[in-house]
Amino acid sequence: MRELLVLIRREWLEHRVMFTFPPAILLALVIVAILAATVMGRHIAVQVDVREDSGPPIPMQQRSSPPSQHYLVAYAPDAGMRPTTLTWPAATANYSPPAAQAVATPVVTDDGASAMLNLVTMPFYFLFLIVAGYACVNMLHDERKDRSILFWKSMPVDDYRVVASKFLFVAWVAPLATLACAVVARLVTSLLLSVLGEGSFVDYTFSLPELLNWLGQLLLGYLFLGLWVSPLYAWTMLAGAVMKKSPMALATVIPLVLIYVEWLATGTNGIASFLKEHLLPATLPSLHSTWSSQLGLVSGMQLWGGVLIALGLLWLTVLARQRFIEA
Repeated sequence: MRELLVLIRREWLEHRVMFTFPPAILLALVIVAILAATVMGRHIAVQVDVREDSGPPIPMQQRSSPPSQHYLVAYAPDAGMRPTTLTWPAATANYSPPAAQAVATPVVTDDGASAMLNLVTMPFYFLFLIVAGYACVNMLHDERKDRSILFWKSMPVDDYRVVASKFLFVAWVAPLATLACAVVARLVTSLLLSVLGEGSFVDYTFSLPELLNWLGQLLLGYLFLGLWVSPLYAWTMLAGAVMKKSPMALATVIPLVLIYVEWLATGTNGIASFLKEHLLPATLPSLHSTWSSQLGLVSGMQLWGGVLIALGLLWLTVLARQRFIEA
């Protein structure tokens, strides 16, 4: 175990810049975008539902205005009524003709706020996925290219532990920096929504129970995300251990060729569906993600079937590292 921890630490020292700078730069861009939206967004359009007392929703037109005073123009084309300006915020407002009571309700509900907050973290995951794929390919390819594999093979460490340390590093150690940046981005976004929102919307976006619930789901999703994406990690590591030239390009092209051959031969898209499912961060919190859905996902065969495939690919990676020395 101690040797494995030393090998993981070695991977961190070698690849820490690759896994810390990109999410930090993305976090800076997100914060700048949020601040720019706050400073420059002097005109904010607020959408509301306007209904008659006993009729269907009335279409409406938005008019941008300074945050201190929002105006909405409600109209009913079928009834031939003239546009009427409503002041926001307002619980109710009167307009005519016809004489009726209009109720103004914010469209951005708790579910909408949750979706906005979760969407902020998605770019961090996809950025990490790109960096991790590049790292998995080059971890084993570069040591053959610069012949450093000869030095590491002279050390009293077998290939199984070396490959395992590289996989464990990418799956659970490397994502920590991205995870921290995603948490900061969500907190900054929550603060922005709290500043621009009102009433219960403020209580929801920056409430401690909601934040703790999201952090708990994020922790659970992080623990199983490495297993969920493990087939992709293992495949790119195998590509780096076997291929001599352009391993990243070949690691991308070969699955596309297999997808095309499967479609021609059987008319099915099983490989494409498998790759699509395991590319998406299904274990992380999302708009429809709850504790029950997360637990159901991590206990299903879809996850553990991918783990079995990953174990087979990692075994082939070990064999390739034992056999192929030069790139």
